[in-house]
Amino acid sequence: MRRIRYITLLAAIASLALVVVPAYADHFEPGSSKSCGPLIAGQVDCTLTITISDDLFGVFEGDDIIVTLGAGTTGATFADADFASGCGGAVVSVDSATQLSVDPTVSPVNNCVLVVDEVLDATAAGEVCQTIDNFDNAPPVTVCADILAGPEDAEADCKKGAWEDWGVFKNQGDCVSYIATQGKNEPGQNVPGAP
Repeated sequence: MRRIRYITLLAAIASLALVVVPAYADHFEPGSSKSCGPLIAGQVDCTLTITISDDLFGVFEGDDIIVTLGAGTTGATFADADFASGCGGAVVSVDSATQLSVDPTVSPVNNCVLVVDEVLDATAAGEVCQTIDNFDNAPPVTVCADILAGPEDAEADCKKGAWEDWGVFKNQGDCVSYIATQGKNEPGQNVPGAP
């Protein structure tokens, strides 16, 4: 009789454990990614792609996707971020220097891609990583990208049209001035003939 009670008690505890533990899903893999441009005047533009995989529930409006920045050796922090495209829309908030919230504007979002445009403040080139997570996701997903060094050599990086590749300079002289002043003359701010 004691053995039957013991087995019944174990079965009850096991069934309770199954009820209490929530069913988590991997929302953000595969396919989430990050890319960054060059570091110019202490800032870098990055693009974060969050792939929400086809699972049972998806991600609901108000169920924030939390994006945490790992600066590595770059000294990177979030300066600004905004929703770019995908999944019917999202509201992006910069919560702190190292955290974003991405809140879908429709419910649920599933089997689609959210794209977030970011501006990071940074002090050096190098690898920067972000961890993507939310309440129903397990485990978190980490994506990384390289912040490239900005223009350093006037001949190679500015002349013969190379200044256009950076996407921030008005002309070749603007690029050369940026390098000559070690970034003190910010891109697009140099006005010829100004005092």
